Amino acid sequence: MDLHDKLRIVTYVGLSVGFLAGVTSQFWKSSVEIEGTTRKQLTTAGWISFGISLVGLLTGVGSEIIRHKLEYEAGQSSQQRTNELIASTQPLTSLRLQWTFSASDPKLWKVMQDGETEIQENAESSQGGVPRTPFEFVDYKAALLPLLSYIARVGPPRLDDDQLEGDGSRLLDDNSIVVLIPLDDSQNAILSFGQIGSGVSWYQRGEATAPSAGFKTSSLQKEPRPGESIPHASTNLAPTGGGVSTYSIDWSLDPATLANSIDRVNPNVSSTAKLPRVLMIAIFYNIRTLPFREADFATTYATNLWTGGDYDKRNIDFKSAMTDVELSLAVNGAQVPIYRYTLKKIYEKHVVDQYDDEIGTRCTMLEFEAVSTAA
Repeated sequence: MDLHDKLRIVTYVGLSVGFLAGVTSQFWKSSVEIEGTTRKQLTTAGWISFGISLVGLLTGVGSEIIRHKLEYEAGQSSQQRTNELIASTQPLTSLRLQWTFSASDPKLWKVMQDGETEIQENAESSQGGVPRTPFEFVDYKAALLPLLSYIARVGPPRLDDDQLEGDGSRLLDDNSIVVLIPLDDSQNAILSFGQIGSGVSWYQRGEATAPSAGFKTSSLQKEPRPGESIPHASTNLAPTGGGVSTYSIDWSLDPATLANSIDRVNPNVSSTAKLPRVLMIAIFYNIRTLPFREADFATTYATNLWTGGDYDKRNIDFKSAMTDVELSLAVNGAQVPIYRYTLKKIYEKHVVDQYDDEIGTRCTMLEFEAVSTAA
């Protein structure tokens, strides 16, 4: 029941109460004079009439509160449309991503706790401010990649990897992981990050392009494009593995980093600050073959990657493994608009090529829906 229905019901109740109060006053005397004084005393009917009037007052107050909320929501909706209209005319120059969720999985808790220990030990190894291994590399491998691996494999166990279709002669890489986020409804601009090992095969090899800045720790033919930042994972761990812990993935992309973290289907089409209402995130893991031209995640040979029906996917029940899943994206360094998304569904995607042959990789798809564009 929405606020409009509630307002309608409260208004009808108020009218009915007012009518009932009027009828009561016509048929019964509501008060009598107290002998020897100028005061009056309420009769039983008077008390009933008083109670009815009080109910009428409360319904009137309630209807005004609901009407005020409706006007506020209408104003917010109008502001949201204005924000989106303004955003659609502005180029996307910077982006801040924050992805959070809660989980009570003891295995994830242990992996992330061990990762924090590894990060701390590396920090303590610093001599003259220089650690044994660059801070961002350890953070990436010890915290971010395990967190992405958990998300990719969330829910009931999948089929055995020996049932994964594709070229079985190619080795399966279970350490590499690729995250893709289309930043527009046409899937022209693809934000990407993760880690790719040297043994990963590509659907089309050839002259490789420089990969996104989000693959700074990867082993590829060409060095990743330069960037000032890479995704960062943080935790708020419960005292024990069975408790509810909070996990977060953050990435602040300045203009140079954003430009070097996006692949485009059509390089001549610039991205705007208007982001999709339904945001998809594809995570590839247990990889034999990535369905892309080498290091170019805008050129995909998986014809059903961003489209398709129920026939090529299997829904995953994630609610017992992940709760309070939220994604927020702030554009162009401003607070307006901030797109806030909530997770609606997760499913395993069976990606196929133009011949309807399945491509040898696991793909978990997350579908987020915008709940607000905050002012």
